[in-house]
Amino acid sequence: MDKDLRNNLIKSLEEKSLEETQLIENVPVEWKTYFDARKTYRETLFRNKYDGSLGNILGEFNNLVNSLPDNELQQFILFTSKQDIVVFYEFMIEEIKTLSENDLSINRKEYYGDLLDETSLVLSENVNRYISKDRFQYKKKLYHELHCDVDNFKEINNTYNSFIGNLDEDSKKIFVNALMYQDLYLLCDLYLRDR
Repeated sequence: MDKDLRNNLIKSLEEKSLEETQLIENVPVEWKTYFDARKTYRETLFRNKYDGSLGNILGEFNNLVNSLPDNELQQFILFTSKQDIVVFYEFMIEEIKTLSENDLSINRKEYYGDLLDETSLVLSENVNRYISKDRFQYKKKLYHELHCDVDNFKEINNTYNSFIGNLDEDSKKIFVNALMYQDLYLLCDLYLRDR
């Protein structure tokens, strides 16, 4: 990739990341500890280094979700979406330093789509239906439109908790990786749209 193009791309992503980060900085104080822990978890996950340590972050997430009235819950979920976008931009800045622009956008989107397809081969039909239909539509609206329907979120989250609670450790890891691939696929799509 041309050095000027690479630098311009990095600058553009840094500017977008800064804009989103400024919005996240307005997160209420009582959520700050969770969002700090979540950022570390998402950074690790996006770098494809899931180590199975989901328990603490999931427990804290569910405690917050269950304690918030719908209007605050909607704001909370939108903050998580913004944080995912920031973490993704930071991830892409790192990637851009080593990959070509074409590989970054189109090929990376295809790459994550292929990984998602591969993981679907070993997951049950009802888990795949949840990932490919219900969660996909919910996450696409969340990332692309910054739209969160609280009732839909609750349904998606309850199904997620049910799966996490009933899967063995190996299946849980595959499931979490599939969700990560889906998020990265959708975030690549968002990156391509806004480029």
